Amino acid sequence: MSSRVKSLVLGLGAVMASAVLTLSAAPAQSLIGVAIYTVASQDCVEDVSDGRMQTRCKHSGPITVTVVESGYGRGLQAFLNGVPLQYASRGSLCEFRRPFVPCSVGKVVGYRFSYVFELDRQQAVTFVVGDRSLTAPVQTMGAEIQITPH
Repeated sequence: MSSRVKSLVLGLGAVMASAVLTLSAAPAQSLIGVAIYTVASQDCVEDVSDGRMQTRCKHSGPITVTVVESGYGRGLQAFLNGVPLQYASRGSLCEFRRPFVPCSVGKVVGYRFSYVFELDRQQAVTFVVGDRSLTAPVQTMGAEIQITPH
């Protein structure tokens, strides 16, 4: 076989392999949920994943709020009494159980992410979080909770 034919065959093989790999790739999971899971302070660790609108515990001192996003969004945004808030940490969740299990180094990342927000408030606050789906169907999802002070 001539070197020209070999090059042509190898080139066609590479094109076919890339086409197969492209066809087998799945689209990113659209955003299917944004939820507040816990509100924790020195006085109480409260599971609020039932979607309640107000904490039952009275919280004081530093408060930690954990949010879970399922699917891919354009960029999670959070607000504390209307003021934009940055998350303290973000992690990929490979196992969705309590407590959440983060992905180990080198493991393929899924589509669930946990965000931890640290609040240093003593008065009542409204915490709002939301995101907009990166892929179809494009939708906005979010959650809100009123945190009761101690």
